[in-house]
Amino acid sequence: MNQTGYIILTIALVVVLLVIFVVSFVAYVKTPAPKGCEKTYGPNCENCDQASCQFYHYAEMRMQKKKEEEVSKEETPSDRKE
Repeated sequence: MNQTGYIILTIALVVVLLVIFVVSFVAYVKTPAPKGCEKTYGPNCENCDQASCQFYHYAEMRMQKKKEEEVSKEETPSDRKE
């Protein structure tokens, strides 16, 4: 095979790889997340377990506050100290 054949083969291979990349990326973007795995961003995220996330500590504090509220709701009025 001469040099022109190798150049054409290389260009064809690069084009095929680019087409595969574009098609797979478009399919990835259009595929919805399964139920229960949707990502929520911001201070409302409670599914996050990545401590490197900037909102992780806010979500952790929110969850702790919710737990405290649930515990206080479970207490009867006679159990509360005022």
